[in-house]
Amino acid sequence: MSKVEVGDDIAKLYEEVKAASAARLKWETYEKKMKADLLKALGYDPDDDKPKSASVVDAAGAPLFEVDVTFRKGFDKSRLATHYPAAFADCETKTPVKTIRPAAADG
Repeated sequence: MSKVEVGDDIAKLYEEVKAASAARLKWETYEKKMKADLLKALGYDPDDDKPKSASVVDAAGAPLFEVDVTFRKGFDKSRLATHYPAAFADCETKTPVKTIRPAAADG
C-alpha cells in the first residue's frame, strides 16, 4: 500500500468524519432505546411472536402514530438456509418487525 502525505485540512476532515460516525452511532443507539421504551409503554412484549399492529391516538382522539407489525415472508427460506446459513439462523431467531410511523392522514 502506498503512503499519501496530506495537509492539516485533510487530517481535520478525517477527524470530523470520525466524530460524525461516533455521533451517528450514539444517536442510532439512542433511537433504538427510545423505540423499545415506547413499544414497552404501549404494552408490546419483546418475546411475543404474534403482536398486533395498532393506531395510537392522543387524548382528543387525534392520530399520533402507528405501530405496523410485519413478519418476514416472501423469500426462499430453503435457498437462504443453503447458501447463507448464518443469515437464515438470524432471521429464524428474530422477533416480528415493529415499525413506528406517522399516523395516516385519513386516520
